[in-house]
Amino acid sequence: MNITEGQALCMLFSMECTEENISLLTKKLESYEELLLCYETHPLNPVLVTKSRVFSLPYTFKRYMIESPTANHATNEVKLSSGMHVVQFINAAFCANEVPNNPAYTQEDITSKDIFTSILPYTDIFDEKTVLGFSQWCVKNKPEFITLPVTRKRKQCQCQNPAAIPNLAKNIVMFLPNHQNYIKQLKEEGYQIVGYARKSPGEQPNRLANLTAMVNKLKERSLVNKCFISRVSNASDELGERDQRDTSTSNIPGTHGNTQDMIGHIASSNKKICLVVIDYAGFSTNQQNIYDFVHNHKTLEKIIIDQIPYYNQTTCFTRSQMLDDISVLSVFECRMKTLQRSKA
Repeated sequence: MNITEGQALCMLFSMECTEENISLLTKKLESYEELLLCYETHPLNPVLVTKSRVFSLPYTFKRYMIESPTANHATNEVKLSSGMHVVQFINAAFCANEVPNNPAYTQEDITSKDIFTSILPYTDIFDEKTVLGFSQWCVKNKPEFITLPVTRKRKQCQCQNPAAIPNLAKNIVMFLPNHQNYIKQLKEEGYQIVGYARKSPGEQPNRLANLTAMVNKLKERSLVNKCFISRVSNASDELGERDQRDTSTSNIPGTHGNTQDMIGHIASSNKKICLVVIDYAGFSTNQQNIYDFVHNHKTLEKIIIDQIPYYNQTTCFTRSQMLDDISVLSVFECRMKTLQRSKA
C-alpha cells in the first residue's frame, strides 16, 4: 500500500484523513523547520526525525511521497521479474480488504481482464499469456483478490489510483537493493551482521542441503559477516538450551558454529550486533525467551526478520523497542503457516 505524506501526517497526529486536515498538518510540519516526516520499517508507523539525521542515514529513514505521481510522469522503467513481485503488486493495486480513509484507493467492480491489462506494462511474465492463462496463473499463485465473491463476472475491490501504480512497481523492485544498502550502512556504523538458521527435528534427508541454502541466502541477501546454525531444534526451544549435544557444523560450508557458539560470540563481542534470520520461526516462537536473550546480551542491538521471498519485506526490531515493550515480540508467536525457509 502506498502512503502519501499527507496520509502519514494524519496518522501521526491521530486525525481523520481529509483534505482540510492534510492542509492544516502540512503547514504545521513546515513550522518544524528542522524536522522531516519519515518511517523506519513500515510506512504505517510515521515518525518525526531531524533533517541532519535523515540525510546522514537515508536507508534507515525513508521519506514519504508528497502526493500521488501524476499519470503524465508514469514510467515503465521497472519490471516485476518474479511471481512473488507480481502477487505483491496485485495485492497492493487491487486490495481485497477495506482501505479506510485512503484517497489513493477507490472501490470499483473489476474483472480479471482489468487486472491483467493493468499489470502488463510492468512485467514480461504474461507476454505469452491470454486472460485465461492469467486467470489460471492466479489460481496457482493465489493473489488475494481471487478470494472475493463474483457478481456478474466482476469482483468488488479497492483499486489504487492508476497514477500511483508506477511508484508501487518501483518500490517493489527496489526493496532488495534498499535492504542491502541499509545493511551496508549498518556496517559503516560499526555493526557486525550475524546470520542464524535452524532446522526442526524430523526425517529430512535434505537437511544439510536445506541449511546450506539458508546460509547462502543470508550471505547473498543480507551480507552477513558470520553465520551460525542449529541442525536440529524446535522453534519453541529456549535459545540457551539448543545444541547442547549436537556440536557438529563441519558439513555446512561458510558457517561459524552452532547456537551455543553464536551465544558465545555475541556475549564476547565488543561490536554492536545485528542478527538476521529468515522468517520469525527461523529464530524462535518463544516471546519471553527472546526478550530475556536480548536483555542478557548487551551488544545485541537489532534483530532483522527476512521475509523477502514470501512478502518482499523485512522487519527490524531495535533493542529499545524489544526491551521497552515486550508485546512487539508477540509476532514471533503467531506462526500462521509453515514457510519453506530453505527455498527462500
